[in-house]
Amino acid sequence: MYNPQSGEWKAQSGKTVIEQKTSITYPVENIQPLPDAQDKRVESISSHIQDTILENVKTRNLYFFARTMTSATESSLGWVSISSLFEVKDLLAASIDKIYLWIERIFPLDQSKKPILIGLGFWGGILASHINARRDSSCFLISSHRIPHNQVYFESINYVVDSLVGVDFDSVIIITDVISTGNSIVRVKKELETKYPSQCKKFVAVSVLSDKNQHRLQQLNEFYKIGSLCIDLPIPVIDNDKLPDHSIFPVEYDFR
Repeated sequence: MYNPQSGEWKAQSGKTVIEQKTSITYPVENIQPLPDAQDKRVESISSHIQDTILENVKTRNLYFFARTMTSATESSLGWVSISSLFEVKDLLAASIDKIYLWIERIFPLDQSKKPILIGLGFWGGILASHINARRDSSCFLISSHRIPHNQVYFESINYVVDSLVGVDFDSVIIITDVISTGNSIVRVKKELETKYPSQCKKFVAVSVLSDKNQHRLQQLNEFYKIGSLCIDLPIPVIDNDKLPDHSIFPVEYDFR
């Protein structure tokens, strides 16, 4: 069932439904998970915000155990609605402030070249827009492209690439709702590096949630910094061939 206020599709009566997504379509070559599942690269942006998130997920029952298809080969076994999470009074404003301060420590406002901001999906776009209002950088949105009515040029990676012609930048900040294996942000990174190899010197990623125990793509080691508002909420992603058949363990959400 579609909720026009939150912009989300919700599961109803065990049916497979589609929700907002942030993955990117173009292919990535030779990506391998990190051999060590314990992720030591993702930083906690704010312990206070993390405690608030964990407490609200628990008290408001925001964690859903369900089979969620994240790609043709992988599924997540847990999900948290970011829209429901940010219904908590002042949490969105506080999160934006903490993200802004974390970014400012990496990219001071008085430096000569400003990084570009890219928001992935619905919440990535909202957070990036608010951060950009305080930094005045070039800011772009890459929409949830697999939903047909969102497949527009101005919210695509192609538009970002075309718009950066002549822009003086040397760093990129990617903001998204959830970082699991890292597929989406790695794909954006590779596309920009292909088109602007001399300007993409430093990549930074920011998320609301990121399970620190999740296997990551090896390419995440190439990011200068990765920060998340919450790193202690397990959201496991498992190979589909390690899960029961769909007839036994049906798909509740399809994010492919």
